[in-house]
Amino acid sequence: MTTTTQAPTNAPATARWIVGPAQDLLLFLCTPVLILPAILLLQQRFASAAISTAVMAFGAMGHHLPGMLRAYGDRALFRRYRTRFVVAPVILVTLCVAFALRGSSGMLLIAYLWGVWHGWMQTYGFARIYDAKVGSFGPRVARWDFGLCATWFVAGVVVADTRLFYLLRMAGEFGFAAPGADAVAALRVGVIATLIAVTLGYAANLLALQRAGRRVNPLKLLLLATSFGWWWYANVAVADILIGLILFEIFHDVQYLSIVWLFNRGRVDRDPDVGGFTRFVFRRSWGLVGLYVAMVFAYGGLGPLAEHWVTSPTAISIATALVTASTLLHFYYDGFLWKVREVTTRQSLGIDAGREAQAAPLVTRHALIWLLLLVPVAILWTTSHGRADRDSIDEARRLAASCPRSAEALVTLGTALGDAGDHDGSVTAFERALALVPDHPRARVNLVTSCYQAGRAALAAGRGDDARRLLGLAGAERPELAQHETAEGYGLWQARKLEDAILHLRTAVLLDPRFPPGQLNLALALRDHGDPRAALQHAEIGAGLLPDDAKARQLVAELRRLVEGR
Repeated sequence: MTTTTQAPTNAPATARWIVGPAQDLLLFLCTPVLILPAILLLQQRFASAAISTAVMAFGAMGHHLPGMLRAYGDRALFRRYRTRFVVAPVILVTLCVAFALRGSSGMLLIAYLWGVWHGWMQTYGFARIYDAKVGSFGPRVARWDFGLCATWFVAGVVVADTRLFYLLRMAGEFGFAAPGADAVAALRVGVIATLIAVTLGYAANLLALQRAGRRVNPLKLLLLATSFGWWWYANVAVADILIGLILFEIFHDVQYLSIVWLFNRGRVDRDPDVGGFTRFVFRRSWGLVGLYVAMVFAYGGLGPLAEHWVTSPTAISIATALVTASTLLHFYYDGFLWKVREVTTRQSLGIDAGREAQAAPLVTRHALIWLLLLVPVAILWTTSHGRADRDSIDEARRLAASCPRSAEALVTLGTALGDAGDHDGSVTAFERALALVPDHPRARVNLVTSCYQAGRAALAAGRGDDARRLLGLAGAERPELAQHETAEGYGLWQARKLEDAILHLRTAVLLDPRFPPGQLNLALALRDHGDPRAALQHAEIGAGLLPDDAKARQLVAELRRLVEGR
């Protein structure tokens, strides 16, 4: 939704809203005020992953549908851009499937970067609409709006450990070594300095406009403040990347779906040649608003359905590729379907049409724009190194040092350390990840495994306190491990491999001190190993847990006689 249109300068002040005060504040300007408490309430009942799955599937993917409805449901528009609408899906689907089957995240990296551009361009588009409503903009103002949006959105990615980690990790697949913490710090200083300079320049331009008597829509400034603030809060302040993503995604989706509905309502009112389907769906009816939302949710539901029904690795890769292709098509269509510089678009948004601003981009220019996609894609295809060595310990350490507030970076480091046998290091990494995101599922599961391995190693090395802490953490999450260790120890005791049996059984009682078979079998192994005093302690604990068990009481009595020398 970009524009460089020169609008009249005598627009009335009452026209500064897109819809009206209440609607604009709710749908475009202050939506985060409602989103944050809603997500906080959901977090009390659902895990971050469950909330993210629902929002990102039904919201993020679902909101691709309106652009596709316009692309393929508007007959005049389809005739105008027939080649693009036929060729673009073929190219993007082919590329996404090819990269996915190769095991490369190249198109995901493209979607990641294009998504940041898409986010700032939506904010920029709304800024241009609000300026157009009061006739207070020109090419210079448009350039400043664009620069400010680009700077704040890009800086939000660079400063956010959660976002930067994914970017650096994906780039590592293509031969870009992860930078060190000093390099990232220097980059951030440069980005923040640029952000400050652009923001000060923007403020100076606003003052110059006021002195020249040119009006600026204050709602545009409110839009920019809430959009930038919410982007930074979701990315920089929120440590859980899943929650951060959905916080901004909901804001983005509400804005987008609302403006598209308004646009199509305007078309139905003003364009007698609008197609029958569009005229039906976008009539003045609350029931049809529900149909519109239901269609969006139905399209978004295709992703979860595929995830539920598809099981083979190849099919999963293809399904993921199709979701990525849908995302890229959404970004692509939005680049030219909703341009405010078009007279018909301005009319549908209730903006004074004025004169035709610019002709649609020439075919040659559009072909050059495609090169901006295809050239990076070709580079990524030729430089992909695959995923086998992406999580080396050195790279994982650099990423964790550069992005210390990224739980995902710490989980990656912990996994790499655990695979290399450094279970103590992996425990530390997973504990740091859980300190940032307490319900991180991978960190919690992997922490249990690492604590179990590190605790066994500490017990074998004679570090009792460390073993007690680590195995206690593992046993609290997975008490069945005590049963496994008890069974192993009992088998070794029967085979008269007493030292090995004692190690397994000591592990069992540290995992779950209240598991009676672990305590009693350890007592038997210690007795046969010649340590009746220690055996008695564990037998008494086991018998206390089974007060009605005659064999347990008999074992305690036997051990007491041994200890007393009778």
